[in-house]
Amino acid sequence: MNQINKEQNFFEPYLTTPYINGNYSSSKNEYLQRIEQQMSSLNNHSTSNRYWENYEARTYNWKQWICFMIPIGIKNVSYANQLLDAGSQLININNYDAFPTQCLYLPISFVGFLKPDGIMWSQVESFYVNASPRLHRIEPFNIQLLKIAYDEETISIVFDDNYAFKEIRHQLQLGVPHINAIYKNNDSYVKNSIDNFMPKINIGYFSQASYQEVNSKLESVEISESKLDIDTIYLVRMSADPQIKLPQPDIIAEIPLMGSKHRTGYHN
Repeated sequence: MNQINKEQNFFEPYLTTPYINGNYSSSKNEYLQRIEQQMSSLNNHSTSNRYWENYEARTYNWKQWICFMIPIGIKNVSYANQLLDAGSQLININNYDAFPTQCLYLPISFVGFLKPDGIMWSQVESFYVNASPRLHRIEPFNIQLLKIAYDEETISIVFDDNYAFKEIRHQLQLGVPHINAIYKNNDSYVKNSIDNFMPKINIGYFSQASYQEVNSKLESVEISESKLDIDTIYLVRMSADPQIKLPQPDIIAEIPLMGSKHRTGYHN
């Protein structure tokens, strides 16, 4: 499979899952269909892309980036290790490597790159200030492990959230003018003003792996049902050294989801 064109412009530094038109009875039904179609579309290709080469291109030569996310490898270490254990049978795939625990994260809303034509560090605090009052009003929820899947560059674990993250993204759009502009013009999940977000966590990456081998290994992998409680959203900076790669989330701010409790006192 060809690598991405390094002259091409990208938005998110991570790959999103394409939306397909259809009538869905639930988020679970929608996500499963999208996953299956994405994996099926890759059957026409023999080998994967090279993750790190494309990551370098998507990050404009390793620029730092800002994102609202759940850095589970730092804040939910035991659960992150469970995810890696679930995918441990995949380690023997040629040209596949698992991410270290601390590098596992669930991206919610990409904000931008720290660069002159992107965003400035001085702007970042305003994103937190504008987002906090709205996110405080959201009730905590949990997400259910759904399926191990793969795309052109990574293996991921997809979750069923009953569309809860869409509400978080909606509140971010309403509260943060910068994100509102992104959703109208750039965000890869938003099509025709409709948000098609799907939550997933990348657990490993390819360096030109065989899809036939990946498919064969996945057939024997079983994952047990498990839930992760979501009660905090994090604003995070991501940076990677091109020599050691492996960007670990650097938490800038934490925004607790408080629901009805948000009126019980003053909160930052």
